[in-house]
Amino acid sequence: MKKKVFVIVICIILLSIICALCVHFVPVSYDACACGGGFDTWIFDKYKDELLQKYITEHNSELSNIELIDVSQEVNYEGRHISVQFDIKEKGKTHTLYFVGKRVWMETYRWDISQVLHDGEVKSLSDYIASKNNINQNNFIIWILPLLIGMIMRLLVIKWKKGYIISCGFALISIAVWIWTKHLVNHGVDGTVMLVAWMTTILTVASLITGGISLLIKKLKR
Repeated sequence: MKKKVFVIVICIILLSIICALCVHFVPVSYDACACGGGFDTWIFDKYKDELLQKYITEHNSELSNIELIDVSQEVNYEGRHISVQFDIKEKGKTHTLYFVGKRVWMETYRWDISQVLHDGEVKSLSDYIASKNNINQNNFIIWILPLLIGMIMRLLVIKWKKGYIISCGFALISIAVWIWTKHLVNHGVDGTVMLVAWMTTILTVASLITGGISLLIKKLKR
């Protein structure tokens, strides 16, 4: 009976997590459809004070000097990203503010980008998303990929008593790569080549941590 209750509880928890993830990852168009055509006005009315305060904080402005031009808003969205653009008057001058956010929950957005556009400047949400995806891809290659490779390589020989040789090999490779890349930088090569050395270091650390955890588990079992 206890096992059945445990299984039911686990299933409910997993189902709740799946539902929460589904709600989290649905696109902005989901909220737009729910608004029935008035999404642009709704999103502006809901977040204009927060966005204005973000501008004031980041640019050391004062609310008393700012007049919001309500009819100037422009809202665009693609996937989970959204941009809001509107005009303000500050000390007699008109400025166009541009914000980019990301949907995190139902009708809830986290705003990351705050910019003041120059006269005639046009921002593309698609360009921002492409740039963001490129950054995420680079972060994966530099940080996550060597971490996974190091862990997997060490796990493949986890039952081998001398598996530590793999970690030692990674460490020697890392030292050699650091010396090599440092030499290249000293001779005029772009400093980004040092990222290769950093990746080999992450590879080594991942292997060492995996081996260390394995050794600890074996000792605890004894």
